[in-house]
This record gives sequence, C-alpha cells and structure tokens, in this order.
Amino acid sequence: MEVMIAQHQAEDLAEVFIEAWERGPAWREAIRKSLYQIEDDARRQIYAGLSHGIRNLEIDPADLGLDKILENGE
Repeated sequence: MEVMIAQHQAEDLAEVFIEAWERGPAWREAIRKSLYQIEDDARRQIYAGLSHGIRNLEIDPADLGLDKILENGE
C-alpha cells in the first residue's frame, strides 16, 4: 500500500479498498485487523493516501468508516 501511495497510485489503491470494503462485514473486519498490524506511522500514511484517493473518486472516506479505523481501531 505504501508503495502505491508513493508512486501516486492512490486512486488505484482506493478502488481496490472500496471493492474489498463492499464485500461485506467479514472483509471489513479483515481490513481492520490487517491495518492494525501495521505500525502507527505507516497506518497514518496509508490512511492519508487512501483518503486522498477516495476523495478523488468523489466519495467521502467517512462513508466507508475509514475515519473510525484510524481513530478507534474498530
């Protein structure tokens, strides 16, 4: 994920994230767990890149719960 963000592929990463997120609760839980296995600073960078890509797709990152993943760990 970090490499995609660094290579300015945030929209591609966002599309994949959204597709996985929309697969349902089990996928969302797997995403949450995976993100929380990543160091805090790296997770914040991923969050920023995903948020940027998602906004570029004209979607509010909060609609996908991305804000809660970062803030609450839920």
